[in-house]
Amino acid sequence: MTTARRRLHPLPPPAAATGPRPVDDDGGPEVAKRRPEVDGEGLEREAEVLRALAGGPVVELVGCTTAHGEVELRTRRAGSATLADVDRLPLRTVLRASAAACRGVVAVHRAGWGHGALQPDHVVVGGRGRATLCSLGRAQPLVAAPELVAVDRAAAVALLLDTADRLEDSEDRARRQGAGTMRAALGDGTADLLDVAETIEAGLADAGARPATRLRPALVAVLLLLLTATVAGAWTSRSGGRPSPGLQAPRTAPTTSLLRSPSGPLRAGADGDQSVVVDLDCDGDDELLLLRPATGELFVAPRLPTDGRDVRTVPAGTVPGAAGLTTSSTPGGCTTAVATMADGTTVPVDV
Repeated sequence: MTTARRRLHPLPPPAAATGPRPVDDDGGPEVAKRRPEVDGEGLEREAEVLRALAGGPVVELVGCTTAHGEVELRTRRAGSATLADVDRLPLRTVLRASAAACRGVVAVHRAGWGHGALQPDHVVVGGRGRATLCSLGRAQPLVAAPELVAVDRAAAVALLLDTADRLEDSEDRARRQGAGTMRAALGDGTADLLDVAETIEAGLADAGARPATRLRPALVAVLLLLLTATVAGAWTSRSGGRPSPGLQAPRTAPTTSLLRSPSGPLRAGADGDQSVVVDLDCDGDDELLLLRPATGELFVAPRLPTDGRDVRTVPAGTVPGAAGLTTSSTPGGCTTAVATMADGTTVPVDV
């Protein structure tokens, strides 16, 4: 694998030079905000907030430096879209990200902070509907500004209503149904945000979810990554057998990968594990999907191991009897996963 990431749906250039912009033109692993030093106090303060919330549902701080009369805040890229991009994101991604945004706001509050400026383009959407909060320059500790709990909650409700409106404007029946799911979850606007998130997630099956091979969602991904050393997987592919027409052979990679856990480094992976690089949500972000043929278990790594950091995976369901993985391209140019069964037949993988 190379360090370059596929960009199927590149974002348009930022509207203002002072806003977030990529460090390189290839959608590299970092994003930067830059301001003149005389106006850079806000970026320095945002860096302090990100340090305080490290490990939470916020963008990961890389560094904040001052040089040549300019302050630069660098964060780890969390995705290629935001909830402002509802019209170009798949329905399931929108619903998952909306639910994850609700959980993220609650998590920030439980950490003792208020966001203070929540809006659609401040929710970064990554692979499989991950939602990461950004633009925390106006965040404050709740001990100093307890009113931000109500402010953030009202902003989250407004964000979801706006998302539902945009889904409802679609000519696609499934997207309109998804809008109904979100409105039902919100009710009269007084529901707890965690309850709203659960209702949206429960409605995924009725809101345009693909019928093939339904799998268990990884609902505890964050805790799993923090508290356990879940299988990261051995990346091998079997050389025997030719892929079916229209399918591509899985990519090969090192047979083991190293994970860090609270108890120290652990070597994960098993002989015979296979993986493919796919774009599960057709959002331009690649993920690694791993199959353990011995058990039929599937695991997903939400990012590619291209930057020297540890790779961790979360369970994504099972495909009983699957012997291998291949990939297939959709008419829109996205790469999806296909399980090869022992009898040579193939089954679309839906996680």
